[in-house]
Amino acid sequence: MTFTSCKKDDKDTSPRQASGTFSAFEAEVNGEVLALPTASEKMEVKIDIADDTHANVTVTYYNGGQQQSTPPIACTMGKDPDGFLTLSETSTGNMFVLYYDEETIDCFPSPGDRLSASRSGKKPDWWDD
Repeated sequence: MTFTSCKKDDKDTSPRQASGTFSAFEAEVNGEVLALPTASEKMEVKIDIADDTHANVTVTYYNGGQQQSTPPIACTMGKDPDGFLTLSETSTGNMFVLYYDEETIDCFPSPGDRLSASRSGKKPDWWDD
């Protein structure tokens, strides 16, 4: 799993700020980084916070007008060693979502793959710092 190094002013994300739909601006699949969306493809990560410790995450892939979604993935909330809010799959304990702030996330839909997404669908100015 590869993490993107980002420089920004860290801001804690509370569980109540964590819900919403995040549109991918970048994906890493099999080691190749791709800019999103394209003319025919886009991806979204929808996060529904159930309470202060549980969430459901759905990843939706759009291609040429067709839509394919994962079933809701049950997650538990936690913090990583740097204090960032995380959502880990309840069934495996694997990190599934990492919040950089309330607007920007990384989602790890399968081993080695990453979706970087924001509420606006745009890459933040600090992303490549």
